[in-house]
Amino acid sequence: MPRAGQTPGRNRKQAAPRGLKAYNNTMKDIATIKNLETKMRSARLITLIAYAALLIQFTLINITADTGSITRWVMQCLPLLLVLPGIVQQRYKSYSWLCFILLLYFTAYVVEVGSPLFTWTDATALSFTVIMFIGAMLTSRWLQHWQYQQTQPS
Repeated sequence: MPRAGQTPGRNRKQAAPRGLKAYNNTMKDIATIKNLETKMRSARLITLIAYAALLIQFTLINITADTGSITRWVMQCLPLLLVLPGIVQQRYKSYSWLCFILLLYFTAYVVEVGSPLFTWTDATALSFTVIMFIGAMLTSRWLQHWQYQQTQPS
C-alpha cells in the first residue's frame, strides 16, 4: 500500500526473483539441521512403535472380542499394511502417505471417543494414531532432508 504522497507503483522495492541460486541457498540452510540423523531415527522409532501397537491392538481385539472376525481385521489393518514396504525401505513418500491414511483412523476414533458407546480401546487407538501421525510427519520431513544431505558433496 503506498504511503501518503506516493503514487502507486513507484518507489516500491521489487522482490528479487527466486531463482536457482536462491533455492540452492535455502536448501543449504535446511540441510544443516543439527542432529538430523538422531532426530530422524527417534521419530522413525516412535512411528514404528505406534504402528506395531495399533496393529497388535487390532489383532487382539479381533481375537478376543465376540464381534471380531478375519474380515474386520483385514479391513482395519489393510490400509496400514499398504505402506509397510515403503516404510521398511525408508521412503519419505510412504511416511507422507501414512499420514494421509492416519487421518481416516483419526476421524473414525474421534467419533468413537465422543460417542456414548466409548470403550478404552477407542482411546488407546486414538492415542496410537496421533502419536504415529506426528512421528510419521517428522520422519517424512527429516528423512527427505537427510537424503538430500547424503546426495550433496561434502
